[in-house]
Amino acid sequence: MSASTSPTCCAPASIGRGSARSAGAASPAALAQLAASCDRHGEFADRDALVDLLAPRDDLPVPVVRLVVSFLLERGLAARSRELLRQALPQAPNQAGLHFELGRAELLLDAGPAAAAAFATARSLGLTPQLDAQARRLEAVAGGSSL
Repeated sequence: MSASTSPTCCAPASIGRGSARSAGAASPAALAQLAASCDRHGEFADRDALVDLLAPRDDLPVPVVRLVVSFLLERGLAARSRELLRQALPQAPNQAGLHFELGRAELLLDAGPAAAAAFATARSLGLTPQLDAQARRLEAVAGGSSL
């Protein structure tokens, strides 16, 4: 990525040409933190550029997958989100957050039964009270019977 297309949020000098990120040395977690910072500062194009760097990687830790998927879903990229989640879930099948995000992706892809199943799994694995309530509502929308 050239300096002209590098994200500019937060620390422009540290992410230009010749930086660890452009050399591929930055960790997925560091790139995800930068993407989250860009998001908080309203630098959505920069956030999306970082997400586009992260999404093709196969070495993403669970929290990074969840963040990347969340940003992809905001962009309407539900099929790509579902693909990432299906890759991550075999390594972390007990991560409620991944199942929750899978439910969101399936719902956006009009796969109601799959979405309901993912939300039910997420709830059974344990979500925060706020996410559990959201999962319960979304499960009902998807065709489940949680309400």
